[in-house]
Amino acid sequence: LPRAVYLRWLCWMEWYIN
Repeated sequence: LPRAVYLRWLCWMEWYIN
């Protein structure tokens, strides 16, 4: 996966957890 997609997924996970 592109790095941008990976970073976006991490941001989504942080939003989902918090």
